[in-house]
Amino acid sequence: MLGMKSKTKRRLSWGGSTAATVFFIVALMWGPWLIEGDHVRDNTLAPSAGIIITGLRTAIVAVLAGLIALGSLHLSYRNHKISLDQLRETQKQFDLAQRQFAQTQEQFAHTQAKDQRQEELTREGQVTDRYVEAIKLLSADGRMQCLGGLYSLERIMRDSEKDHATVVEVLAAFIRAHAPLEKGGKGEKDDAHPTGAAEDGYRFVPKEEVRAALTVLGRRPPRDESFRVDLSDTALHGAQLPSARLDRANLFGVDLSEADLSAARLTGADLTAADLSSADLTGADLTGAVLHETDLTDVVLKSTDLDGTTFQNVGGCTVESLLPALLSSSTKLPPELANDQRIQARIRECESEQGSGRAATMGLAGRLEERPSGLARTAARSSDIYT
Repeated sequence: MLGMKSKTKRRLSWGGSTAATVFFIVALMWGPWLIEGDHVRDNTLAPSAGIIITGLRTAIVAVLAGLIALGSLHLSYRNHKISLDQLRETQKQFDLAQRQFAQTQEQFAHTQAKDQRQEELTREGQVTDRYVEAIKLLSADGRMQCLGGLYSLERIMRDSEKDHATVVEVLAAFIRAHAPLEKGGKGEKDDAHPTGAAEDGYRFVPKEEVRAALTVLGRRPPRDESFRVDLSDTALHGAQLPSARLDRANLFGVDLSEADLSAARLTGADLTAADLSSADLTGADLTGAVLHETDLTDVVLKSTDLDGTTFQNVGGCTVESLLPALLSSSTKLPPELANDQRIQARIRECESEQGSGRAATMGLAGRLEERPSGLARTAARSSDIYT
């Protein structure tokens, strides 16, 4: 039906155009005689007949041009109006599409948040189940089950930052419960690992599960901790804790005699009444640590950072044991040690080395900033070659 209407319109349009063309030709050729026939046929006006005919034909052409211009203007107006209508319709469709897109985004965000929440709940449920199973293994009688529980807690601590503090507290409580410091400074015996000390005053290294708990605690992931690791009053004689992270730890009364604490981080740790006799603190960081009534007999302090460390009523600490350490003017030593000329010389030496190292680092950084980049140097050399 629409096709028939379109064909009819085209036929009418062609017919109208043909009729207008024929009318224009007729008017142009015979119009002057029809309009001014009397004057054109007058013999007395013969010389001016051509002018009359030309004028009339020019007028006809001008009228036709005006009609064409008017039709073109009307057509342009219609096309402009159609374009405006189409633009408004397109704008409406665009606005509708934008609203639909915003609604889709909102629904997607809601769905995504819901999925994330569900995922978090699922993960928290899994972590809770793993935590419960780990605690069950810790309380089991077998040593292997206990070790499995400890390493499960380590995995939970690494996977879940939210449970980091809880796991650390559980590990510390486990160590305090399984390695308590008995009267006389003796800990609980591990038959598989005797120290070889004399029978009188015999001390034993911690049990295997305690050593495993110490290892897990010492290598925990570095995170901001607002709490102190509490290992107070524990028997950790001979413990292997190289590079352990024990910052700000509460080590009150702990037995760390003959322990390996090389490169350990003990910044701000409380070592009041602790036993560090024969312990290896090579390269350890004791910045700001408190050593009050601490036993330092035969302790190894090679390259140990004692910046801001407080020594008060310590036992077994000698000038010879302090000289290999990294001392500073903020190291709080007993008067008999602080006033020793060798200690003062060592402090000046360490601070001089520290200042030289800082100056060298700053100088290297300055030279690196002043040096042009490799690309700039290459471009400069190329420019020199071609010039």
